[in-house]
Amino acid sequence: MEISIQEHSPQVISIETLSEITGVHPDFVSELEHAQLIQRIGTDPKGSPAFEDTVVCEVRRIVHLHEREKMSFRMIRYLFRLTRRLERVESELRSYRERY
Repeated sequence: MEISIQEHSPQVISIETLSEITGVHPDFVSELEHAQLIQRIGTDPKGSPAFEDTVVCEVRRIVHLHEREKMSFRMIRYLFRLTRRLERVESELRSYRERY
């Protein structure tokens, strides 16, 4: 059996679309951007903030951690930083194991 994995090319979505998809108010999305939890990639033709659609999963994760787990934005930012660091270390370990 052959498994095919297609790469996803990120699409640009507006703050309104991001809000609609994630079920959060555009002001909350702006708060997340201000807290440096998500990053915009520019502006849409109307001049509103624009994001990659990959941010949808990040926003959903943030909402879960903030609302259900009662984590502050500062703690979420720290958790994300540790997660990225762990992923880098795991990648380096895999690379090391492949070479030796």
